[in-house]
Amino acid sequence: MIKKFKPQPRPKPQNLLDHLEEVRRRLFFIIGALILATVVVFPFAQEILLLLLAPLEDQQLIYTSPPEAFLASIKLAFTGGFLLVSPFIIFQIMVFLGPALFKKERRFFYPLVAGMYLLFLLGIAFAYFLVIPFTLNFFLRFAGEDLAPLFTVSSYISFNINMLLVFGLTFQSPLAFLLLGLLNIIDTALLRRIRKFAFLFIVVLAALITPPDGISQVMVALPLLLLYEVGIGLVHLAHRRRARARES
Repeated sequence: MIKKFKPQPRPKPQNLLDHLEEVRRRLFFIIGALILATVVVFPFAQEILLLLLAPLEDQQLIYTSPPEAFLASIKLAFTGGFLLVSPFIIFQIMVFLGPALFKKERRFFYPLVAGMYLLFLLGIAFAYFLVIPFTLNFFLRFAGEDLAPLFTVSSYISFNINMLLVFGLTFQSPLAFLLLGLLNIIDTALLRRIRKFAFLFIVVLAALITPPDGISQVMVALPLLLLYEVGIGLVHLAHRRRARARES
């Protein structure tokens, strides 16, 4: 028996002023949450700094201007606060986008956003436990015995935050591929065609950010290569499911 398809009507469109008002409300909630989270995390800024200092072992940081240490603590508190309220920020974005989505689309979008947040945290953990220690050890060895490392607190914090964010975003690649595949922007044929270039880029990146030994490079490159293959698999499954839906 063939089920009759009943199209779902989209919500009544809002005018420009309604959209701007909704954007203003959501931004107000997001900014307020970020400020509150920053204030909450600020007393723990030194504990967060100690976590970032773990790869340096006995090395100490310096500051070259009176407010530098204070501003560095604010930067740490803001970053920690952002990670703390990221689920709330994603929720606010979903509330704003929700009226423009079908009910079926919203059902799949929430698990997708949850997966993105989980992969972001996995990317941060990967950078913290593997990439940052390897990179710091490499640069410290490269300096030689005649140079004494004197890292300023602001530059060291910026280095760590940048590395954490880069790998947190890099770990989004499988779900990014899935979204682009659902929008028919990419397909598995394209991803397989450029696979060798993607692999070359990943291997070169791993060689640049790790010490010159094979084990370290493999430990960094292998998860990134695996993420690329997972992305291809997700795009393939999405296209196959869509093809089955059209046939039925």
